[in-house]
Amino acid sequence: MRKFKKIIKTAICLNFLLIISAGIAGVSTETPASPYELISKYLQKKPQPNTKIDKRVLELLDNFAAEQKKLISFTATIELSTDVNAILENNTHHYQNTLARVRFDEKRACSHLLSWGEIVPNNHYEKEKPYHKSHWWDGIAYYMYDKSNWENESYKGTLIIKLYKSENNFNGRETILAGYTACSWGMGYLPQIKDRVDKIIRNADSAHVREKMEIVGDSDCFIIEAKAKTGSYLIWIDPSHGYNIAKLELRSKPGDQLSGGYVLPENDGFSVSINNVKFKKFDDIWIAIEADCITERYKLTKENHQYKITEFVLNPDHIALDSFIPDDIYEGVRVRLVDSNNTQLPGKFTWKNKKVMDSYGHEIDLDNLGHPSLSGKVLPDLAQFNVKLEPDAIKNKMLLICFWDMNQRPSRNAVQTLNKRAQTLLEKNDVYMTFIHAGPTEEQAFVSWLKENEIHPPVGVSRTGLPELGYIWGVKSLPWLILTDKQHKVIAEGFGIADLDEKLDNN
Repeated sequence: MRKFKKIIKTAICLNFLLIISAGIAGVSTETPASPYELISKYLQKKPQPNTKIDKRVLELLDNFAAEQKKLISFTATIELSTDVNAILENNTHHYQNTLARVRFDEKRACSHLLSWGEIVPNNHYEKEKPYHKSHWWDGIAYYMYDKSNWENESYKGTLIIKLYKSENNFNGRETILAGYTACSWGMGYLPQIKDRVDKIIRNADSAHVREKMEIVGDSDCFIIEAKAKTGSYLIWIDPSHGYNIAKLELRSKPGDQLSGGYVLPENDGFSVSINNVKFKKFDDIWIAIEADCITERYKLTKENHQYKITEFVLNPDHIALDSFIPDDIYEGVRVRLVDSNNTQLPGKFTWKNKKVMDSYGHEIDLDNLGHPSLSGKVLPDLAQFNVKLEPDAIKNKMLLICFWDMNQRPSRNAVQTLNKRAQTLLEKNDVYMTFIHAGPTEEQAFVSWLKENEIHPPVGVSRTGLPELGYIWGVKSLPWLILTDKQHKVIAEGFGIADLDEKLDNN
């Protein structure tokens, strides 16, 4: 309050001096700003820190984040055992065991989880035939593979590949680290909580450090006490082990928010306790290699987890390891391609030779899947459209491909116009032309139309139309022209017939 009064006095004096100065100089002035307006501008220029967060809390969080920032590239093998007490199921118990293998670098990540025991009540998996789940992130696509049905020998699992654009700001590495590693508790990620704990505390309603330190294991630890949207936290920070978390308690009550925006209703609650943490140093980084974690959902379940990192390699040779090439997906499994809006892309896709293949048996370029541009790329093989192009006939020739639909007048006109120019273009410009029909039609009517109009260039037929051709070939509308150079590299696409001569002159 004294500081605020001092600011007011200063503002009043400054305002008075400005008036006197203007009068002495004989300068006419507009109505000067009031002291309260000056105070408002002062406060705007100097944003006030959140006084509910103790500075010592921020210092400890900075140290914790700095240690985690070192943990960029690594591989790890983790063993996890879980005892589940299903309260709603008359306090029945079931056990789970999980073997996790994870790999990370700066932008990519993968996680293999093999689980056995009772993954859910009355559903037992043998260790030889475990519940198999893997997640991969290569910076463009997020792979989710699930193989759980061992009763059906022909069942190969399900593979969903979700494609993300850069503007979505999706962090697949953090998604896997937070939810699919089985070792993330020691790295600041908690069950049912999306964000890392230091981010949560920075945005907490209040947080402070207790005056007295407390011994956890054999180390004196600082204790952060905080209230956030996700619940109330007690966090023991161990300065002798890289400012990592040596112990943690979270209590979430009705009204608190868990992952996915789920708000705990009345008479509900959630808690997490992490204890018995053991650390090991790898180079200059401390890693929590063992811990016990108890999660409890009020009146639903209580789970006791024990995890142990049995193998850890810092900064491995990911190239030699083929770390981020999906290698545990069954050959021939059907693939669902989904865009960032969760819309499934049309077409039939399968997994073969560690690649996504279309229904023609051609590899799908996930980097450009959507409405790709073929410009600057070698033209994909036209054999999938049953177009037989003799190698000698197209050698050192430019290629002009026209995708069209006989049921559309603009397409018919385009084919008729280009057909009249086909021989001239071939003789004068070394341009070899072909037409690809991309629409439903009755075969006899289609053949009759080609014959009546004396269509000379080779004609192929696509078994799919738009939008699938758009996702693979970049065809946005019909008719659609693609022009290549003599090495069959695409130099123009999606242009009109009127622009063809200009495209040829420029090349």
